[in-house]
Amino acid sequence: MKDINEYLDAKAVIIIVMVIVVAVCWFLGYRQWEDYDTLLDKTLAEEQRNRTLLSELSAIRKQREENSDSDFEEKMRARMPSEPDEAGLISVINGVFENTSGYVVDIKFHSREENNGYIEMPFTIYMVTDYETLVQILQQLQESDRYILLTGFTISVNEDSGTLEVVVNASAFSYITT
Repeated sequence: MKDINEYLDAKAVIIIVMVIVVAVCWFLGYRQWEDYDTLLDKTLAEEQRNRTLLSELSAIRKQREENSDSDFEEKMRARMPSEPDEAGLISVINGVFENTSGYVVDIKFHSREENNGYIEMPFTIYMVTDYETLVQILQQLQESDRYILLTGFTISVNEDSGTLEVVVNASAFSYITT
């Protein structure tokens, strides 16, 4: 009988060990399931928060574009008269040259070009100046009360006087009023 009791004791130990292994596996699996469930909840909450932030960002971008477009449009309209005004443009250009060592030799206006909603007035400025004053003049032209687009320039050096002879191609604009 001793053999059967040993056999039964061994079986009981195996069953107890198996029950313990199953309980440990179930406990570990349950913990992993809880961790997965918690991680899933966090991920879903973060995704929802990201969607909310993305929609807010899109709304802010749209508002900024609308504001910047309207601000840009207002600023451009302020710098573009309702009618082409060569005399006013000449006055602006001469004002840029005040208190500088440079001077205007000639301003030549080219034929106007009517575009979608505005008139472009291409012109050429012939001037004599030095390098530092040229930089100052070009900057002041771009920052002037009139919207002036500089389209190109050529520079040649007058060896006798040491000055720069500059030809600036540019365009001024005015809105077409209906």
